[in-house]
Amino acid sequence: MDVLQVSHNDLSPFLSLCRTHAAALGRIGAAVTTVYLSGAGHGADDPHTVYLSRGPLEGGAWRAATELRRRFAERRFGLVLTHRYKAYTAVLLARRRLSADRVVAMAHEYGFLARRRRRWVRRWFAADVELAGVSHAVADDLCRHDPLRANALVLHNVVDVAAHDSHAMSRADARARLAIGIDELAVGVVGRLNRKKRPDVALRVFADAAGRLPFSLHFLGTGEERASVDALALERGVSGRVVMHGFVPDAAQLMAAFDVLLFAAPREAFGMVLVEALLAGVPVLAADSPGAREVLGPLGQFFPVGDPGSASEELARLLEIPATELARWRGEARERIMQLFSVDALAASYRLLLGRDGTGPGAVF
Repeated sequence: MDVLQVSHNDLSPFLSLCRTHAAALGRIGAAVTTVYLSGAGHGADDPHTVYLSRGPLEGGAWRAATELRRRFAERRFGLVLTHRYKAYTAVLLARRRLSADRVVAMAHEYGFLARRRRRWVRRWFAADVELAGVSHAVADDLCRHDPLRANALVLHNVVDVAAHDSHAMSRADARARLAIGIDELAVGVVGRLNRKKRPDVALRVFADAAGRLPFSLHFLGTGEERASVDALALERGVSGRVVMHGFVPDAAQLMAAFDVLLFAAPREAFGMVLVEALLAGVPVLAADSPGAREVLGPLGQFFPVGDPGSASEELARLLEIPATELARWRGEARERIMQLFSVDALAASYRLLLGRDGTGPGAVF
């Protein structure tokens, strides 16, 4: 079966996400062509990858649709998979010349159909497109807003475990890279410093717990909230124990540097960094949200979104987990990744979706 996968760009995390979807589909016998509407060309070394533009795509979705029709008009696909709304729109506009048995539109965040115009498009031009969310919470959001009241699929974001293991740094090497002492207690916050991720909440949790244990807080990421976080650290008297590393392109490989990952986003759709922490064997303290609970399950520790002060005691406890308990937790964490968030797990989902022989019933167009 031929599959066409379309993404709006190749920026993080979509390059790795598209690669894991292609790998999963490959394991059930599908041949996948991935199209990025625009991007920096990070995936250009793959012969099955196509870029419509290496810079901003002039003409937006209309131009993308024209290019899709031109490049793929002579091929028929068993499945077209789109990531985010722009790619979904381009495929809808191209559909008169783009032949496929099924189309699945992936939503990676809440609100995919929240706008009235998008619901109108869904009703009149995309009634035969199947919707999928990266988590049950996103799938539920799709169902709530879908004017057709159709069920939504769940296709989790996953990690290529073998590839991760081959590139992941040891604790000692990761700490050397981040200039963290080998015996120092260190808590990590990984992700953009924006309002959605709430780095200020992470800083407050750290500051409340700082008097209990001598540990440091490390931010891997940058964004518009950097200045306010710096100011808050100074106000709370902990600036000397807060390290801003800026954007780190290979942050997932450095996860083992931390004793705990602190995740303060209050309304996360999924949280790939949580998967990466579990795989690295790093305990997680997270703001309680459906997305975080879906990834972490019983292996996570949670604090109420509106009460970050209650998290300080739990953070201190996680930093003092006995070695035997930590070893047991790490084994369970890896097993959870293999069962739910690995390429093999995604391949199993595609087998159910498409059928064991890689074909699926029902023509979309």
